[in-house]
Amino acid sequence: MIGILKKNAGFYLMYGIFLLIMSVVMWYSAMDRLRTPIAVINSFFMFFIVVIPALSAEALEEKHRGYPFLATLPLKLETVIRAKMTLPVMAVTVTVIFNLVFFQFFESSPSVLADCVKIILLNASIVIMLAGTVFLLMYRYNVRMLMMFLVFAGVFFNFLGLIAVRTSGIGNIFEWPEMVVAGKPTWIFIVMIFVGLGVYHLIFRRAIRLKEERLFD
Repeated sequence: MIGILKKNAGFYLMYGIFLLIMSVVMWYSAMDRLRTPIAVINSFFMFFIVVIPALSAEALEEKHRGYPFLATLPLKLETVIRAKMTLPVMAVTVTVIFNLVFFQFFESSPSVLADCVKIILLNASIVIMLAGTVFLLMYRYNVRMLMMFLVFAGVFFNFLGLIAVRTSGIGNIFEWPEMVVAGKPTWIFIVMIFVGLGVYHLIFRRAIRLKEERLFD
């Protein structure tokens, strides 16, 4: 399992460092006070830090027929998938910690800081479950088709975002996460992290069966 982790970790390091540096440059040069849109948009960075490396690693496995080769080794398929699906959880953990530290470099009121923390925790639980869904789709369908779909989906949602900015203004787009977390205790969103991990484990069990079906059908 350690070997699989090392093999795939490079993708997460490469994309993760690039996207985190991009978020630092973007926000630290644009704002001097902490605002909830920072937490919302940084949650999108979190999603890409998890999904892009997973897709890249899987595309490489398909290109070089990595799974048939691994099947010749004294290594269970469950161990391989567990290693691959451990990395997104590690990436989310690192990104959450990064954001919580990053927020300290901005001036803020206690209420704004608390809301930003809750938004990050809420979106971390969502990203964990979305990462599991991406693995299910990768193991059910061709990874290249999935990558094309995500590219078109990204263009489509960016187009919708552009329309929303022009019609409603940038602030209105990011009001809903603040409304969701406002007035609620932080422990609720910590519990949601564990709920997300529970769902992720169930997805992991299903992902094993899907990959076995594709490999041995």
